[in-house]
Amino acid sequence: MFAGSILSNFGIAPLIGYFTDMAKDGAMVWNNPAMPLNQMDVGAISSSYVKYIGAGMMLCGGIIGAIKLIPTIIASIKETLKAKSSAGEGEEGSSIQMILLLGGVVIGFLAAFLISGNIVMAIIGAIISLLLSLLFVIVAGRLTGTIGTSNLPVSGMTIASLVIVTLVFVIMGWTDLEANKSLLLFGSFIVVAIAIAGGYTQSQKVTYIIGGSKNEMQRYFTIASIVGVIVVVGVILLLSDQLRATGDNVQFALPQANLMSTLTSGIMSGSLPWVMIIVGVFMAIVLYALNLPIMTIAIEFYLPIATTSIILVGALIRLFVELVSKTEKEKEVKVSNGISLSSGLVAGGSIIGLIGIILQVTGVVTPKVPSGFAATNSMAIALLVVLVVLTALPIVLSKVKNNEQE
Repeated sequence: MFAGSILSNFGIAPLIGYFTDMAKDGAMVWNNPAMPLNQMDVGAISSSYVKYIGAGMMLCGGIIGAIKLIPTIIASIKETLKAKSSAGEGEEGSSIQMILLLGGVVIGFLAAFLISGNIVMAIIGAIISLLLSLLFVIVAGRLTGTIGTSNLPVSGMTIASLVIVTLVFVIMGWTDLEANKSLLLFGSFIVVAIAIAGGYTQSQKVTYIIGGSKNEMQRYFTIASIVGVIVVVGVILLLSDQLRATGDNVQFALPQANLMSTLTSGIMSGSLPWVMIIVGVFMAIVLYALNLPIMTIAIEFYLPIATTSIILVGALIRLFVELVSKTEKEKEVKVSNGISLSSGLVAGGSIIGLIGIILQVTGVVTPKVPSGFAATNSMAIALLVVLVVLTALPIVLSKVKNNEQE
């Protein structure tokens, strides 16, 4: 992952800067007519050019992923039809499930119509969303059984779906703001269907293995989905100001959301820098030929290096733990302890962040900017050293029980 940051920040951006410095006076940045091309700083180069190379890489990665899924799609459809034909008639709850499915389609159609006021757009968008959701839900269910829901390529399938829906909208001439809102609505239907399909399939498999009740699982999964929607929407509303922030080193970089926005708005307006997109496509092809993860490297063209560098620190701590471990069993146990500790850090950071947001929203505390020594690089280095020591020490010192003690 950090390799993508090195490539974008120390390879691509300086290369573009070298050539833009040679630009003649009067040449302006394509998306900022007020900025001369030969006066761009690193931030302008990244936002106007580098991130579009990343967009091309992710677009190509999504397409390659979709192409690789074609055999899986065909096999999944065959297995689904075979299972459907061999299933017993009158299964409990099947009629209710079909009614709920059709109800969801109708609600989606009505929502799109209310937003756009265009019944043709609502019908076509609902049909495309239904077809793409059906296609990728089958894929998601099959892939979950193979690689697990945590490794489900939701981003790739979502990007491919959004590009397809966007191209249809452009062909139909729906490129205004209201059409863009409807486009995002249909895209949301697709991505939610993909994500829930993966989680549901895994939950159903676990329920089957432990001998649980399918109906009970469905009931609780539905409740969990509703609660999840309420919590997610509530948190997004609380974070609305932070989510709107743009620029360097923002609190939430949101690389995937920015990528989808870049692609959809650029395609609809016809203002994408296609040279940069094509460069990214060919870079993705090279990465694929080298058997390197396209999406993982491409997303670093969006994330600031400050975000990914701490991930590198975590990887180095794990490498250190593996090197100091004397036996394979000790290495396995200590790595497992490290994963548990890291999970706790992630959960704790999320909880503290949420508490901080609530305190800010309620006015108990006000945002402040560090000053003096706290705002210097020396303070950042000191905090990093303390964090590394406090993270590595309990992992390295953790004891491994022998077989007799276990």
